[in-house]
This record gives sequence, structure tokens and C-alpha cells, in this order.
Amino acid sequence: FEATTTLLKPEKETLPFVPEKMSEPDEELTELTMEELIRFFISPTDAFLKKRLGISFQNDNPLPGDSEPLELSGLDKYAIKDRLLSVSLGLEHEMDLLSLEKAQGSLPPGSLGEVWFNEANRDVDQFLLQWGDELRGRKEDPLLLDLEFNGIRLRGELGPFINGRQVLYRCVNEIKPKDRIRAWVRHLFISAFGESGGVETRFYSSDKKAFILQPLEGTSARKKVQELIDLFKMGMVKPLPFFPEASYAFQTELPFSAEGNEEEAAEQLAKALAEARNKWYPGNFSSDSEGDRDANKMCFRNDPFDDFEFRDLAAKIYGPLLAASRTEQEVEE
Repeated sequence: FEATTTLLKPEKETLPFVPEKMSEPDEELTELTMEELIRFFISPTDAFLKKRLGISFQNDNPLPGDSEPLELSGLDKYAIKDRLLSVSLGLEHEMDLLSLEKAQGSLPPGSLGEVWFNEANRDVDQFLLQWGDELRGRKEDPLLLDLEFNGIRLRGELGPFINGRQVLYRCVNEIKPKDRIRAWVRHLFISAFGESGGVETRFYSSDKKAFILQPLEGTSARKKVQELIDLFKMGMVKPLPFFPEASYAFQTELPFSAEGNEEEAAEQLAKALAEARNKWYPGNFSSDSEGDRDANKMCFRNDPFDDFEFRDLAAKIYGPLLAASRTEQEVEE
């Protein structure tokens, strides 16, 4: 009976997966791509496990399936819609995308594949009906970056640029925190290293509102890029308690200033932590909570939200993003 009670009510919390910082990587960080930086902040735990321990929960080179697909995954649908949008906007050459996708085996066989493809096409048509005026206009070539920044070679491709803005889009129903991270990193890079200086970045989805990042001064943007690189380095020594959805839910519940009495501040903090936990723990209406993802479960076996570092990282990453963004207001006609 005592043994059973001990198992049900352990006296000690589960030890963390990495109880202490690991040593610095053997090779000094000398090269970094913009996409690597984006992937890191979308999932610091996946990046840490893969780069430092060789553990990956994502199959980068999946084997062909034994049977043809009977439906499209969300990722496949997004990829097809993205290609359709790029062709419609003149950002890619005209092509028979239906035949190409069939040849690649990414569509279900026969008429079922055409049904899925036509459904994606309808979604794209609706997207263009909503945002076509914003997405059509004077186009500029993508900007290829390859430069040395504080001893690190940075590489990346920025754009597309339409009407003097960096324009990003996904044919999805709502903007996710990871979309905001992608837009923010790309916005920092064009602000920090673009020849024309400050450029507005806009992200469009099927939502009625666009996510807009206002131009940043170059020196300020370069400082923020360095801060992200420093966090990337830290994330190679230990798993960082930054989770795009939970951290965003936490930071958006906090005021930008520290005004107010201590009781109000405590209430706001409690509410912000509750919102973060709602994104972390599986609920009745959530089938994909952040706390249930393999890399997060491995690296954070206990509740990560009491750690001050969680709050600090949310403020460092999302604070400047929120300050630079227009609050998803309707784009003016």
C-alpha cells in the first residue's frame, strides 16, 4: 500500500531531461541561414534535440508510402495552394500544376485527385478575390543575402516584394503564432540588411485582417537580429522554454507598461499564465497542444511556466514584434 501511495504521489518532481547546461558545441557558429533561425524559434526543442543529440521526431526524408494517398494532409494542401497562388500572382512561371502534382504522387489517384485539386483552386480564387488588389502590382526581384555579420556568415532570400512592401501569405483560415515568427524574422532581416532601409512587411491569410509590421530603423533591427542569434546559441546549450503558441498567448495578455498596483499586476500575470497553460495542456477542443508534442514532452517533463525564463523569453521575442505590428487591423482600401 505504501509503495502504491508513493507511486501515485511522488515526493519529487521528475528530473528535467537536461538538468544542467551542456558544453558549448565543438564547432563555433560561423554560418547561419535565415530559415535555420526561423525553424529554431518555431521549435527550439526540436532544434536542440536534432543539432546537439541527433534526435529527430520529424522525418526529413520519408519513404514513399505503400499505397497511393486517398486524401491530402494539411501540409500538402498548403503546399499546393502556395504554388497556385505564386503562379496566379506571376511569382512563378505558368505550369500545368495538376499534372505535376499527379506525377509527383502527392494527389489521390484518378478523379479524387482532381476533386482535391479543384477544391484547393477554389480556396485560392477566394483568397485572390479578398486580397488580389493588395497582392498585384509592381514587383521587384527577391533579395539574396550573403554577408558577414558580427563574425557569422548570414544567408537568406527575402521577398517577394510588391509595391515596395515585403509580402508574405498563406492560404489558411487564421494567422498562427509561427506565421508571426516567420514574418518577424524576415522583417528584421530586410530592415537590418536591405539596401533601401525600412520596408513594411505584410502577411495575408484568409482572415479578414492582415498582419502588418511597420518599418524599423536599421541599427535597431541589427541589434534585434543579434539578440535572436544569441538566443539561438543559448538554445544549443540547453532547451529554451519558448513555445510559439503558449508564449504568444502569455505575452498578449500582458500590458506593454508596468503601470498599475501590485494586485492588478498579479491578476494579469495569473491570467497570462492560465492562457499559456491552455495552449500547453490538451483540452476537450484541442487535438494538438504544444505540451503534447514529442520534443517538448522530452525536454520539459514538468510544467515550464513557473520558470521565470519562460516569461523572459516571451517578452524578448514577442515584445518587440507586438510593438512593431499594427494590431491586425483591416487593410485600408
